[in-house]
Amino acid sequence: MSMFLIVIGLVLVAIVPFSIAKGNRSKSWPKTSGTVLNTEVEERHEWDDEGDEHVYFYPRVIFSYTVDGQEFQSNRIKLLNSSMSRRKCYAVISQYQVGDSVTVFTNPKNPKEGILVPGTQNYLYIFLALGIILLAVGLGMRFGFIPSP
Repeated sequence: MSMFLIVIGLVLVAIVPFSIAKGNRSKSWPKTSGTVLNTEVEERHEWDDEGDEHVYFYPRVIFSYTVDGQEFQSNRIKLLNSSMSRRKCYAVISQYQVGDSVTVFTNPKNPKEGILVPGTQNYLYIFLALGIILLAVGLGMRFGFIPSP
């Protein structure tokens, strides 16, 4: 059990900071203007091992933009796509109308990566804290500071 907690904690502590750093860097990415082409709520259906269906909703704003004379399209509002309630998805896409001009933040290393809302999503800090806690508990169990169940 302790090794499982240590491994999961290490994975989270190793990976999540990269996403947090990229999110922070995206605030200073070059800006360009873009045009909203379409909006939609993507609905994904997945089934678990017991056959239960789970439905996930994702807001999508499809927009075009130009960097150094080359045109790109993206549908990423933020760096990481998070599922949310159907109602919240519609609230998000209602902020964008087809034909609207939008500010697009483009990754200077990869201009195909354009987003509308830069920054780090707050839930990443929760995952980082969880990783630290799992790592600490796992190490505590491994070295006898915390009793194993």
